[in-house]
Amino acid sequence: MAVFSLLALGLAMARQSARIERALIVVCAMASAGQNYAAADVTSPRSVAAYIVPPLFLALVVDRVVAVVRRHVLGDTERSVWAAVGRGLAAAARGLGLVLLYLLRFVLAPPSTGAGLRRVVLIATPLPAAEKPDRHDDDEDQGDDETREPPGLEGATKKARLAWWYGRDASYGDRGAVAAAAARIAPKVGLSEGTARAYIGAIVTGLEQTRKAS
Repeated sequence: MAVFSLLALGLAMARQSARIERALIVVCAMASAGQNYAAADVTSPRSVAAYIVPPLFLALVVDRVVAVVRRHVLGDTERSVWAAVGRGLAAAARGLGLVLLYLLRFVLAPPSTGAGLRRVVLIATPLPAAEKPDRHDDDEDQGDDETREPPGLEGATKKARLAWWYGRDASYGDRGAVAAAAARIAPKVGLSEGTARAYIGAIVTGLEQTRKAS
């Protein structure tokens, strides 16, 4: 504590801030008071006061000396560290009182208190939005890979599913691309390429007949 006191006085005389040193003086005083309390007779208030008051009073005197020196040298009024300690203790007391009130409320009304605390935690910690995965498909199969069978096709025949996929294929109605379309679609519906080619050929024939009739 003596070293920090000298540093604080030196900084004050040099027209510089000594907040850190003044804070360390308070920390040392509290630590010394705690050690003295451990050695005091806790059953005797006089013994406790005799042990813990001297370091705290010394820290208060040093802080006031530094403040007076700063006021004399700089003409300013730097806030005392004890004011910050007081504000911190007041905030800790309010927080402790709030915790005690919530514990009491939890004892009296567990369901509503638990539900309220759950909502507070969920609102205070929102989850990040899920990012959509990037697709890196081949240009030839990109359209087919992004398409999914509708729920209405669940349980349908393979022929019906193949017709649905072929209706969305880029080569729909092109007789020259029947084999290539069959090779792409057959694995999706669980058919062999030959069977898929025959089904697609029949669809193309039907399309051609419809065009001729119209």
